[in-house]
Amino acid sequence: MDNRKIMVVDDEAIILFSVEAFFDTYNITTFSNAKAALADLDKNTYDIIIVDYKMPGLDGFDLLVAAKKKNAYKHGILVTAYADKKLVDEFYKHKLINDVLEKPLALDDLQVVVDNALKKLNK
Repeated sequence: MDNRKIMVVDDEAIILFSVEAFFDTYNITTFSNAKAALADLDKNTYDIIIVDYKMPGLDGFDLLVAAKKKNAYKHGILVTAYADKKLVDEFYKHKLINDVLEKPLALDDLQVVVDNALKKLNK
């Protein structure tokens, strides 16, 4: 099991279930609610945070801004069906993310991005 901590935040249960099952040897914590994820970041830090953009209550941008202020993660991955250039540029401008993947999410692509992130973090 990889001891690196990964948080996944998405309001679609199938995404959370799929990622957790696919990365079964990783230390993954999932949240279907961004506000619950934010509360968790008061007491935990993560190596990687994988976040959906559009979620009810608190979107992925605001979650990452708050998480960044808490120094709660090292590597951010945005997963969204709304990856227009202007939106993605805002995430990068604020140094909230390192990678972007579009939905529908291809788990093999996520594997490559996560593995590359872990290699960088292990240096």
